[in-house]
Amino acid sequence: MKDIVILPDKRFKTKTVWMFLTISAFVLLVIVLLQFLVPLSPKTNAAKVAIIVWPIFMGVLILLWIIIFPLTLLWINSLSFYIMDDKVAIKKGFISKITQNIPFRAVTDFQLHRSLYDRMLGLGSIKIQTAGQMPGGAGYEGVLYGLTDWNGLHDELQNRLRDRSSVTNVEPRSGEEAPAGIPEIYAEVKKIRELLERR
Repeated sequence: MKDIVILPDKRFKTKTVWMFLTISAFVLLVIVLLQFLVPLSPKTNAAKVAIIVWPIFMGVLILLWIIIFPLTLLWINSLSFYIMDDKVAIKKGFISKITQNIPFRAVTDFQLHRSLYDRMLGLGSIKIQTAGQMPGGAGYEGVLYGLTDWNGLHDELQNRLRDRSSVTNVEPRSGEEAPAGIPEIYAEVKKIRELLERR
C-alpha cells in the first residue's frame, strides 16, 4: 500500500484561536463573578476586590496570549502524520524534534473525535488506541489532529488494521513461509511448533 503523508489543515490554527478566546472569556467571567459575588468581609467592596482580581486577569491573559499561544502555533506548524504499511508515524516538536512510531500490530482501535469547534470548522481528529492503554481510558498513544478528510482516513486506517490483523492471524502449516510483514517473533514460534510436532 502507498504511504500517506498528512499535515494538519490551516483551520486547525483557527480552532486554536477560538479555544484561546473561549478560555479568555471564561477567565473574564470568573473574575467578574469574584469581583461582585465574593464578600471578603463587611468592609470590602467591589472596588477593593477589583484591585486584586484584575491584575490576576491581566497576568493570565499575558501568559495565555503572549507565551502559550505562540508556542502552540509553533507546535502545530511542526506536526506531520505518516501512514505507512506497518505503522503510523507522528512527527512533532519545534525545539526538540520527536518522531513517534505506532506499529499497527500494537493498535487496537482508531477512534474518530470531533469537538464542537471541529464540527463548526469541518475538522476531525483520530485517536490511536493501543494494547498498552486502558480500555475506555482517556489516554491514547497518539492523535492525528486537524484532519479534513477524517472519514476517509479513518476508513483507510481501519482497513489497514484489518488487513494487518488478518495477515498476522494466519497460521502457516509446517514447511510454509511466514507471510510478508510478520515480525521476527513469528519465526521463533514456528521453530517451537516444529520442535513440539517432532516429539
